[in-house]
Amino acid sequence: FWGDFTGASARKDTKRAKGASDAALSEGYTGQQAYNNQAFDLLNPYTQQGTQDQNTYRQALGLGTAEERAASQSRFFDDPAQQGILNQQSNALLRNLNSRGQSGGGMAALAGTRVANEQYGGWLNRLQGLGQQGGQFATQQAGIRQNQGDASWAYGSTRAGNEVNYGNARSQAQGILGNNLLGVANLGLKAYTGFGK
Repeated sequence: FWGDFTGASARKDTKRAKGASDAALSEGYTGQQAYNNQAFDLLNPYTQQGTQDQNTYRQALGLGTAEERAASQSRFFDDPAQQGILNQQSNALLRNLNSRGQSGGGMAALAGTRVANEQYGGWLNRLQGLGQQGGQFATQQAGIRQNQGDASWAYGSTRAGNEVNYGNARSQAQGILGNNLLGVANLGLKAYTGFGK
């Protein structure tokens, strides 16, 4: 009874509620940040590969040093898989030209160059697509970091609001004793004066 009369119970309850609220808020924030970091890390390989492919594409176009261009182009021309595809297509083209009696002269050379250019262009297009895909993953990672920033702001804002509410509740609880004493004094005064006659 005395704790309720003086406001001590209200102050204890307010303090206990604030502690529980802060703990729940902190647990939620920490858990959310951990999941965001995990999602960010899962995207890292795709972002890194996309960056590497975008750099290879840029270098193959000649947008770097001569050494970078040569190294990038050699990745295509020295690749056994690419050579196998290029050889198959070149052989098919030569068979076609031979069957028509056109295997000699400039037409065969021109056709062979066209096959090589098509293969190289296709390789560049795939690199460009992979680079763009890496950019999309990087955009997703940026979104995750933005969400983390938003969550940090919301966490701080909520904690600040909780502090204000806690301060207001404590202030009200501290006034309980004075209000109750005034109420008792007023009741005594009414009793003394004959209930307000």
